[in-house]
Amino acid sequence: MSCLLCELSTILVNLRAILVVQKKDDTLFFKLNDVLTAILFFVFRIFYFPVMIWRICVGFKVVAVSLCNYLYSLSLSRCGSRR
Repeated sequence: MSCLLCELSTILVNLRAILVVQKKDDTLFFKLNDVLTAILFFVFRIFYFPVMIWRICVGFKVVAVSLCNYLYSLSLSRCGSRR
């Protein structure tokens, strides 16, 4: 879900292209769309995206370490039963 937040500005970029094709690039709606696109891009792509990537990497690291510890303890328990 958090990855989709980074795509909010994409919708507005597409809307901007539609407004340019429709020759409505001198309207107030077009100008508000540009401002909102810039704000959303800055907030979600510049600020939030690195935080999201950091959370994913930390979460993956926790899962990977837990899995390695589990596999290590599993191998120790099997080695101990061979005696």
